[in-house]
Amino acid sequence: MKWCTLVTTTVWNVSPSMIPKSRIKFEHATSNSGINSHNPPHKSSHPSGIIHHRTMGSEGSDMMVVTRKPRILCLHGFRTSGEIFRIQSKKWPESVLEKVELFFPDAPFPCNGKSEVEGIFDPPFYEWFQFSKEFTEYENFDKCLEYIEECMIKYAPIDGLLGFSQGAILAAALPGLQAKVCCVCP
Repeated sequence: MKWCTLVTTTVWNVSPSMIPKSRIKFEHATSNSGINSHNPPHKSSHPSGIIHHRTMGSEGSDMMVVTRKPRILCLHGFRTSGEIFRIQSKKWPESVLEKVELFFPDAPFPCNGKSEVEGIFDPPFYEWFQFSKEFTEYENFDKCLEYIEECMIKYAPIDGLLGFSQGAILAAALPGLQAKVCCVCP
């Protein structure tokens, strides 16, 4: 049994604050394993045809069983592009790629300088936000977060984030920023 950590702000309009201590388990559409027969699950469908079940897990905690592949938003590195990250990901084992749906948006801002991959990959190149040489001042960070939220809505439902370089900074920071926001919600 494999578990994924919920990193997104919503899954089918179910916010993490609505399912505290919940787990999400991804299964193939034809499998019913993991559903407790003594506790019939609540079933509902997303408009995209995805079925999910809410049931009690083996430890008594609420569990959501999703019958589709996990959908991952992939955030590329500094001064590269979504297409470059997509090309690089093709080197991953097929056994991994066949189990997930990956989405590769370009960052919102055109490259403000020379890209380290120029000559290896074709432009255009993008960056998620800009920063000072000392990494003490950041520009467009809030606009970047708004853009990622727009991407999560556009490609919804999104179950996780994957990042490389500057994209990894964002993928690691977003759950913490989400938790900070959730802690101040009434």
